[in-house]
Amino acid sequence: MLIVFGLGNNGDKYLNTKHNIGRILLEKWVSLLDHTGFKTKNRFFATRVDSFVSPLYFVLPTGFMNFSGEALSDFSHFYKLDKKDTTLIILQDDSDQMEGSWKLVQGGRSAGHKGIDSIHQHILGIAVDPTNIWRLKIGIRPNLNKEKSISFVLNRCSKTDDDAVDKLTELCIKNFSSMLAGDWPKVQNIFNTKVQ
Repeated sequence: MLIVFGLGNNGDKYLNTKHNIGRILLEKWVSLLDHTGFKTKNRFFATRVDSFVSPLYFVLPTGFMNFSGEALSDFSHFYKLDKKDTTLIILQDDSDQMEGSWKLVQGGRSAGHKGIDSIHQHILGIAVDPTNIWRLKIGIRPNLNKEKSISFVLNRCSKTDDDAVDKLTELCIKNFSSMLAGDWPKVQNIFNTKVQ
């Protein structure tokens, strides 16, 4: 099973902000697939895609990003996930990378990202082996901006951000079969050599 989780805050004032770029990418990606429609359960929204042999879910938190671990834990318990057969890819913003760049990494520390911190805190309630967690970190720092991330994370997405989401959506669709097959080194090599 593959779970795609988009980090983001729910609520109209957050939806098109840089901090929500993971959620924006998820919504664009899933819009190109034949899915069941998002359903709300407890602390998460989820939709299933049935057009592949392997089970595939796209998941979003119903509340705030800082409680992402609770949303994933609820999802895991509701669908009774099997730890041996589940891979999680997290789509997230990265304030240390410049707009238009991205990097796919396996696991890793949060670097202060509260959404990732929450997932780490609830990892025992999430039926995914930590070695099967991948993070697509999408750069959101404006060019030449050296200020703290609080100065820009809630700004509206720029044209560069929008272009990055378009390129990443194309990459995700093109490499979906490799993700579902578990060929993550291949996927990582493709994504990380495509960094703009």
